[in-house]
Formats: sequence, structure tokens, C-alpha cells
Amino acid sequence: MNTEDMSRSLTIKNNDNTFMLYLCSIIRTLIALHNLINNKIHNRDIEKGLTDTKEKEKEKEKEKEKEKDNKETEKAAEKKK
Repeated sequence: MNTEDMSRSLTIKNNDNTFMLYLCSIIRTLIALHNLINNKIHNRDIEKGLTDTKEKEKEKEKEKEKEKDNKETEKAAEKKK
């Protein structure tokens, strides 16, 4: 193996590693920006008083899902009998 090939391969590997770091930092920044936007929307909703209704709707959905799960487990228990 000659020195030029070794130097070229190390340069390519270094470029690839640097690119991955750059790409990861961009993705991390986008996720942080997304979270900031969601936080701003949430705070705006709190100021307007809209959060209470959304939380109540989420609680109702959770209750419906629990009822579905309970019905499914009851049906499965009846089939086993």
C-alpha cells in the first residue's frame, strides 16, 4: 500500500465523519426549533384559556380507549370459557 492511497483513504474517512457531525447538528437544531415552536403555541393557548378544553378532550379520549381495552379483554375472557 502506498502513501498516496493511505492519505486519500484517511481524507475520505475524515470528510465522512465531519459530514455526519454536521448532519447530526442540523437535525438536532431542527428538533430544538420544533420544540420551541410547540412551546410557543402551548403558552399562547394557555394565555387564551384553550388548554383546559384540550386537556379535557384528551382525558375523554383516554377514557374511551380504556373502555375499549376493557371490552376487548372481557370478550377474550368469554372466548376462553
